[in-house]
Amino acid sequence: MDNTDYDVAFQKLSSYHAYDNYPHYHMHNFYEIYLLIEGDINFYVQKSCYHVTSGSLAIINSLEPHKAANNKDSAFSRIYFHIPPSFIEKYSSDGTDLSYCFTSHPVGNNNILHLTPREKQYITDIYGNLSEVINSGAGNFGNKLLFDTYIIQLLIYINNLYKGKSFAAPQKYSSDVQFIIDYIDSHITEDITLDSLAQKLSRDKYYLSHKFKKETDTSILHYLILSRISKAKQYLSEGMNVTETCYSCGFNDYSNFITTFKKITGYTPKKYQLCRFYIS
Repeated sequence: MDNTDYDVAFQKLSSYHAYDNYPHYHMHNFYEIYLLIEGDINFYVQKSCYHVTSGSLAIINSLEPHKAANNKDSAFSRIYFHIPPSFIEKYSSDGTDLSYCFTSHPVGNNNILHLTPREKQYITDIYGNLSEVINSGAGNFGNKLLFDTYIIQLLIYINNLYKGKSFAAPQKYSSDVQFIIDYIDSHITEDITLDSLAQKLSRDKYYLSHKFKKETDTSILHYLILSRISKAKQYLSEGMNVTETCYSCGFNDYSNFITTFKKITGYTPKKYQLCRFYIS
């Protein structure tokens, strides 16, 4: 949807492959609301894998690596909304924290809600209203304000759903894969290698690598790197300086940290802090 004059991006897609630009686990510098209209997919968020079917809603914050993988041979349809933290901060108040649904849960937990047909239709209708605003032209009187009002309406609705519904449970990983995920999470500052993980589990490293890839749809190395960048984004948003962030996230080489951070986020760590892709 061509909405370059507005702060929020949104689109309805139908395809067999989940992403053209993001085939692997990835992170954004904004918050994402993802409604599956029709289909059957696995939705991976950091350490969790959710089986997601039609009418499910995913809520993703800017620290959560994620990806979708199609389980069927047919196309699946979804609507997404990409909302920058600056928009949410602008319209939040002391009594109405519009970021609650994104920031109140630990990374990779409580990401999926199953909606009723009526709830699904409500969000679809907001998408339709936003599309009408865009199609009528940015120059029309009040269009920018009307657009923002629909997004605020969406955020209020999603937050009320989030506070009132139970969350979908993730699928369980095997004990070996769960150990690797938990170990990376709790030893992020240490030098973690496939060899060291294999030694701790008394397993063949090639067996572990294959098993992890099969269950999580990514490699151990890629998962480790994204976990470290996620932690780096958190530390930078809390005001930690770049050098301290580098070593606190397990990067032993400053130059490699800068290069990797920019490759994944699109910004150097210092630029990321200056752009404030987070809510203070």
